[in-house]
Amino acid sequence: DPSTCSASNLMQVNGGAATTVQRNPASGVSSYTAVAMSFDANGNAPFSFSFQDVGQVRLWASTTANGAALSGSSNAFVTRPASLLLSAVAQTASPNRANPSASSATGGAFVKAGEAFGATLTATTSSGAAAPNFGKETAPEGVLLTPSLVLPAGGAAGTLANASIAGASFSNGVATLSNLAWSEVGILTLTPSIADADYLGTGPLTGTTSANIGRFIPDHFSLTTGGANPACSGSFSYFGQDGFSTGFALRAEAAGNGLTQNYTGAFAKLDVTSWAALGFSASGLPAGASLAGSSTAPSGSWINGAASISARHQVSRPATPVAEASVTVRATPVDSDGVTMSSTAVAGATPLRYGRLRLANAFGNARSALQLAVAADYWSGNSWVLNNADSCTTLPAASVALSNPRSPAGAVSTASTSASAISLSNGSGLLSLAAPSPSGSSLTLDLALNLGSSTSDQSCNASHPASTGAAKPWLRALNGNCAATADRDPAARASFGVYSAETRKTVHVREIF
Repeated sequence: DPSTCSASNLMQVNGGAATTVQRNPASGVSSYTAVAMSFDANGNAPFSFSFQDVGQVRLWASTTANGAALSGSSNAFVTRPASLLLSAVAQTASPNRANPSASSATGGAFVKAGEAFGATLTATTSSGAAAPNFGKETAPEGVLLTPSLVLPAGGAAGTLANASIAGASFSNGVATLSNLAWSEVGILTLTPSIADADYLGTGPLTGTTSANIGRFIPDHFSLTTGGANPACSGSFSYFGQDGFSTGFALRAEAAGNGLTQNYTGAFAKLDVTSWAALGFSASGLPAGASLAGSSTAPSGSWINGAASISARHQVSRPATPVAEASVTVRATPVDSDGVTMSSTAVAGATPLRYGRLRLANAFGNARSALQLAVAADYWSGNSWVLNNADSCTTLPAASVALSNPRSPAGAVSTASTSASAISLSNGSGLLSLAAPSPSGSSLTLDLALNLGSSTSDQSCNASHPASTGAAKPWLRALNGNCAATADRDPAARASFGVYSAETRKTVHVREIF
């Protein structure tokens, strides 16, 4: 068994000198080879033999002694493979990358999870040669490949596709495999064994465990869209404002979209705390605007091949006012192995408005606090309108720069006042100035709201003292009195006790901003 011999004479008999003897099929014995034997006084001739093949065989002997023809045969015995060996592990598709046999997460990448790879599987003799009869048995013996996870430690074992190799796949003891595929990320070994655990009735046979195979990487990422959280009052964001956020989920997947649970720890090569690595882009941007990362890095981590991510973004402020826009953030993450996915929206569209902060002049009693109106506007596309969705903007009192105190006659005044913090509700707020000290002092002074990040405001009055920047440059505006760009801080004048009633009849008054 098999019933037909291999193409060469592979049996040697040694009764004193090794002699290769003729092969015969199971259908009958017709060919013999003379082998010198030394018989002792009891008629016994010891000999040894070796068979460079596998299968079930009998030895037949024939001789003539004193004119008599003598013949006989041994019992049927089985020679089985010395080992089963895997070699030449390589990617099936171009560029047919050879197995790098990685030993750690920093080792070279091999193929993607679920991608086909191949190997050469050989049934060998004790000399390491291929055994031509293997797989040709009457009931062909096959081989089972058993995967064993090397790294990550404690990870998912995954499944090996096409792990059972039929006997018919072997030719002259060698099977060339091309359709193996592992469902996971990491490094594994493969151990071949006789598929039915019983080679021609002689019991199980386990071959040699392969060298490390891998590092396997994901085939692609997939993304589950989450929610967008606008930066201001949860309803919109300003152009240039740092911080509208998106939340979404990523999965590292094999071909066929199965989750690769071992994409974690050192085997996860996508840094989800890197805004750039997540490949963010945006659609719906007006001319002159671009998407950028926040000063706050994204948050998230890989756990069993999945990551929940929160990322903050900002859209730069165009040089000139633009109408409200709905911007959709998209992601195309790429890890250090080049694993990626198609660009996908990470959340629904978020509205963005081009804003400005406006501060109004005020006058009042020299013995009372004075309130100046503060308002947030946005450009509608045709005009500036009150941004009644803004209930998020606040400025500390230290961001209010007070300067140029004057008496009613225009002389420098020593009277003083102090400013309050500002909080907007529905787009409007108040800046309160305390009654002047000494009490009853008539006083005029200039004010500016420092919306920058330095101690110097950018209002048209350059003589303001140092103040604390509120870090809200997205609310600066154009002031044609001193600049041609929309980067000026709001300014106004406050007057205590210097108002005199208008004696002329007023038909119409209109303030233009």
